Amino acid sequence: MPAKKPLKKPAKAGAAFPLAMARGKSAVEARLVRKGFDLSDSLLAQMARQRNGLAGNAGKQDGLKAPGLPDAIGQPRRVKPTIRPDEVLRDPRTDEIGRLLTAMEKFRSWVQARVELKQQVMSLMMSGEHAHFRADKRRFLLTRVGSSMLYRVPEQKTGNLAPFRGRLVRVVCVNSFGSNLCAYVVAPCGERVPKASRTSI
Repeated sequence: MPAKKPLKKPAKAGAAFPLAMARGKSAVEARLVRKGFDLSDSLLAQMARQRNGLAGNAGKQDGLKAPGLPDAIGQPRRVKPTIRPDEVLRDPRTDEIGRLLTAMEKFRSWVQARVELKQQVMSLMMSGEHAHFRADKRRFLLTRVGSSMLYRVPEQKTGNLAPFRGRLVRVVCVNSFGSNLCAYVVAPCGERVPKASRTSI
């Protein structure tokens, strides 16, 4: 009677571990393979790029970068400002709206009087030609509710400020949402701008 052939033992999931290490995968990825996870090469490539902080450049070349990833891991996404710091003009606040904004600054907390002053500012600015929108505060530089500046809009300007091309406008921050989002009101300004009025935010 012929001898029985020994039964082959099923391959263990851990058998992939040496192969995974040989292919240059990290210890974490190798453990995932050992536990039976099916990791695609494209996913491994993305994980490797994120681990090395190269997602910004390498991802653009092979199209594997996920939307919204920062330029480098651990660094915030760069935002191109709509108004550059060297274009900011100091708001002299000599008109009615300016005086209301100055009065707002006397209050450190949002008491009813300060809320009413802000409502008056918005009412006056929105009574005529204006723009009211939300934007990343890094684009418009104003981050504190009640802060303001003057800005001479270039003739080629696009976006929210396009209707005011070639004109001097006042930009006021009227609300803040989360870490980077603010609400702004923009309206033409009749203030006379002193020669040395450039400032920094």
